[in-house]
Amino acid sequence: MRNFRATFALVHGVVFLFAVAAVPARAASILVGAPNVGSSFYGMDGADIAAEFTLSGSEYVTTVDVLLLGGGGLYDFALQDSLSGSITTFASAVFTVPTSGQNTEAITVDTTLTGGAYYVVGSKNPADTVPGWWLSDGTYVTNGGTVANGEWSSTSLSGPWSFTSASVQSGYYAPAFTVNGSATPEPSSLLLLSIGMVGMAGVAGRRKRFNHTRRGSMPRLSTITPAPLTL
Repeated sequence: MRNFRATFALVHGVVFLFAVAAVPARAASILVGAPNVGSSFYGMDGADIAAEFTLSGSEYVTTVDVLLLGGGGLYDFALQDSLSGSITTFASAVFTVPTSGQNTEAITVDTTLTGGAYYVVGSKNPADTVPGWWLSDGTYVTNGGTVANGEWSSTSLSGPWSFTSASVQSGYYAPAFTVNGSATPEPSSLLLLSIGMVGMAGVAGRRKRFNHTRRGSMPRLSTITPAPLTL
């Protein structure tokens, strides 16, 4: 009976672990963004530009991609939680853009961001001249949050910043960018994993106690005396 219980518990734990593997996790994908390039760009030689997005909850962000117009020069980019006041910068990068075409550049983030508003801020390097940041076509990806339908601009990173909405000023869509996240376990997967591990630990404990008891109570063969048979 004890062997049966131990075997049943072992199978039970394994079933839970297989259930964890069967629960789908979110595949690596675009969490939010404006991935499609339109037909024009925001000039950055005399202005700093920012795109705003909001995450609905905590997400592990791997990179933020921005689509820049070629023309040479250096771009400075940062991912931050505000445009004024106390600013936390989560990642930054400097890009040297080729002389022509549409160029996708990646800001490496590799951190978990909590739910809330964030800004992808782009500016020209003070010692250089750059063309600009492509506009999107107004099609937004909202798997993990929302994208502000417009663009922030300022003549200085310290502000003041002003927001131009595409719903007010036609064609002023968000700059082209994507916020990318890696696969993460869903809460249900984590729960199943915990239950499965507890079950496996319980099996190990029961088997250890059972083996110890069996070894301690088993009489040695040399001490066994056959009982007499009675007709």
